[in-house]
Amino acid sequence: MALPASSSFNEMITEVTDLVGAPSVSRPWRISTAGGRLVDPSAPLSATQLVDGSVVLLSPSEELPAPVIRDSAEALIASGSEHSARGIMQLWINGALIALGAVVGFLTPTHLAGSIALAGASIAVAATVLAVWHRGLRLGWLIIIAASLAAGIGVAGWPMDSVRDFSLGLYAAALTCALVGLGCHVLNIAHVRTTSAAVLCAVFLVIAGLSVPRSAGTVIAAAVIVLASAPGLATAVAGLRVPQLPTAGQDLSVSDTLVDNVDQRSQRAHFIYEGLCLGLSMFTLPALAHVAITSATTPVVSTLLALMLCVSLLLHAARHRQVVVLWSLMVLALAAALCAPAAVAVADYHGQVPVILWIVASIPLLAAVTSPWWAPRIHSASPTTLRWAERCEAIALVLCLPMAAHLAGLFEFIRGLG
Repeated sequence: MALPASSSFNEMITEVTDLVGAPSVSRPWRISTAGGRLVDPSAPLSATQLVDGSVVLLSPSEELPAPVIRDSAEALIASGSEHSARGIMQLWINGALIALGAVVGFLTPTHLAGSIALAGASIAVAATVLAVWHRGLRLGWLIIIAASLAAGIGVAGWPMDSVRDFSLGLYAAALTCALVGLGCHVLNIAHVRTTSAAVLCAVFLVIAGLSVPRSAGTVIAAAVIVLASAPGLATAVAGLRVPQLPTAGQDLSVSDTLVDNVDQRSQRAHFIYEGLCLGLSMFTLPALAHVAITSATTPVVSTLLALMLCVSLLLHAARHRQVVVLWSLMVLALAAALCAPAAVAVADYHGQVPVILWIVASIPLLAAVTSPWWAPRIHSASPTTLRWAERCEAIALVLCLPMAAHLAGLFEFIRGLG
């Protein structure tokens, strides 16, 4: 297209758009070169950077927001976070309930165990009333923990005089934990996640009470079993089942049975599994700490148990994307990694241990320090590598069982039978 050099684009834009068949737009045209350089539409073509044979692009102009000029104070306000803080009222209510319960227990003219039990019962009752009165408060955990502590201390006494008293206290705490957790679920003041965690903690309390004074090994063995069976257990409790395909000669109606409310049941299964992982992490942490503290006579077994548990938890957590599950398992894996050198340190304090045990116990810590270099490559791992990781997870889980049984005294019990 030949254009007069003495005219501007503003004078010729109507004829130009008609010739090229451009659609009509409500915004002014933006004129630029092929390189994106703007051309002044009011200047004659001879005064622009266009030459013979130049390519000109026409496009509707874009409305750009006007620049906002702020002073220092306005810039600080604009750069601040717009999200409001959450959980402040919840924090104050929890702290106030605990403090008021402690005041009630302190003012009671009785022995220490009675004061602690009364304080826990007061906290549980007050928190229940608040949770029923105001449904937005999340006080399920506080109610369950306070009631279980009150029942356990009230039955066992403080200080505890014998192993039998400690076992009875654990049984009382387990029964209270299960009943209060289910009661909170019935009253709709506790989440499904909280209820499943409370029931699992009650089971762990019973197991610990049956194996006193070697409860740590028994609890870890039970935790390994729960970790392996938790997905199937969660789906079964939620009412989900795998669709069945009829075998040869079987009635075809087997595959026609559908599960009602599949979406709700799937969501409930996720919450139940998160609660199981939370309860597993909460109860296995003190068991690992007890194993590390009492590792003077079994340094090798205690260290290897912590290492195998760390490996199995890491590989198992790597397959999950749920935040609660991932954090629960990762925190427990970190605790196991820290308990391995702690167990060696306790054993070395009571007697010399070989240097190789120190090196083996420090492997997870060295891997964690170097994780910025190797962790990004996990996302591009081949299917064969992932398959071998699953096998390593299964092997580590299986190896945890005999070592936990050794710490629980199972082999000594079997030898004593002969």
